[in-house]
Amino acid sequence: GVNIQDKEESARAFLEEFGITYPNGLDRGSRIAIEYGVWGLPETFFIDRGGRITYKHVGALGWETITTKVEEAMQGMVSTTEGRGEYQSSR
Repeated sequence: GVNIQDKEESARAFLEEFGITYPNGLDRGSRIAIEYGVWGLPETFFIDRGGRITYKHVGALGWETITTKVEEAMQGMVSTTEGRGEYQSSR
């Protein structure tokens, strides 16, 4: 996960409260958000082993979408749509 708006202390408290154990970092200066074209929160990007964005979802998403998109990313499948509107990965 990438935190683009909260202070480090608040972000760490959130991770602890919800038992989040996957890697997380701070986006100081919003460089990551700018590079990925983040427009609102939350936004979720699924990235394959080669570093390609395979799917982008704007807004909240359910476990079915998460499971499907993780499996697709693991297979190297790239979606041409995002969770809202058209999206084509340029990576």
